[in-house]
Amino acid sequence: MQDVFVISSNHHSLARLRILSKQIELGLLTNTPNPHDFLLLRELYASYYAIHFDFETFHTLDLTTLQKMGVQPIIGPVNTIEKMKFMQQHPEVLVTTTELEKYQAICYPKTITDWQKVGI
Repeated sequence: MQDVFVISSNHHSLARLRILSKQIELGLLTNTPNPHDFLLLRELYASYYAIHFDFETFHTLDLTTLQKMGVQPIIGPVNTIEKMKFMQQHPEVLVTTTELEKYQAICYPKTITDWQKVGI
């Protein structure tokens, strides 16, 4: 399947989905990274690892291991200017945000044409 993936914190549901389909891309959702998550990511042949953002948690995230495993990290929510500027330093990590216009203005300013609309 193209452009479709399932991310869940329920590892039982993810395991069931993997049994039903080897093609669908799966991701594990967690609040805090855990060493056991890496085992689960391998077992599920997961493509994504979604983590709730906080600065302390981000620094414990092993991006090198995820890259070697072929797992794409996703961090969210990235809704403050401080977090957006921080994530600019990590373009290898996907982010989720409810402040898309603000994120675009900070991280991709050349693509914004109406600065007043953004309000930063």
